[in-house]
Amino acid sequence: MTIQTTHRPRRILIGVAAVLSLAASLVPAGIATADSGGGACTLPTSHNSTAYQTYAIQNATPQPTGVRATISEYDPYYTGSNHAGTNQSVFLTYRPPSGSMAWSQFGWAKWRYRTNGGSDGPTKRQVFLEMYYNNGANNIFQMWTDSAIGLNREYKILYGSGGYSFYVNGGLYYSSGSVPYGPTTADIESETHDQADQMPGGTGNSAVFSGANYTIYPSWQSWSAFTAGIASNATWGGRSKIGSTYYVWDTRCSL
Repeated sequence: MTIQTTHRPRRILIGVAAVLSLAASLVPAGIATADSGGGACTLPTSHNSTAYQTYAIQNATPQPTGVRATISEYDPYYTGSNHAGTNQSVFLTYRPPSGSMAWSQFGWAKWRYRTNGGSDGPTKRQVFLEMYYNNGANNIFQMWTDSAIGLNREYKILYGSGGYSFYVNGGLYYSSGSVPYGPTTADIESETHDQADQMPGGTGNSAVFSGANYTIYPSWQSWSAFTAGIASNATWGGRSKIGSTYYVWDTRCSL
């Protein structure tokens, strides 16, 4: 299913990145391996429909052929103003030396995004994928019913034969067929699209990416020398990495 994204803000191209500290002291108290939901936030009441991200980018040579992470099924505070909502996801991304990026993104989202064109629907949590290429001329979305809050599930993307396959806990959700871009990096990211909405996680209840790995076929690799940080506008995005686990949270929220 192809959906036009005229009203969806495109992801910000990230310029300056900060290296994650490995110190455990940066991880907020009360980390949960299965998160029960967000809230207890002090957020702006005005809306700005701007994308904000915390992220980790693994450059791989030769080309990465997969990315996976076990993601906590979190339930962030969401006003419903911007239909693109808030998400946690894994990516295989094409980052050229110049020109437009392309990506395959897979994870959960809390949003109001329409599923078959027309008007936006009610707020919902869903498994989703996005494939963005040709500078947005091609933008493919697929959505599925989400799992219960508090579970931890492995989201995985594999690239081969010119196409992408998407899995949850080893079960195949979608195969794309051949597309005109191959990945150069493996990424994990939390994202929201309005300053009045919660980035996944709180200072007392982090959202979690555990077991983050990428693959150069056929071997899965641990994340090593990678770029990580927050988009320059998301000054309230908290993050820390310990081993293969990446913790993210919104500093404006306690849960």
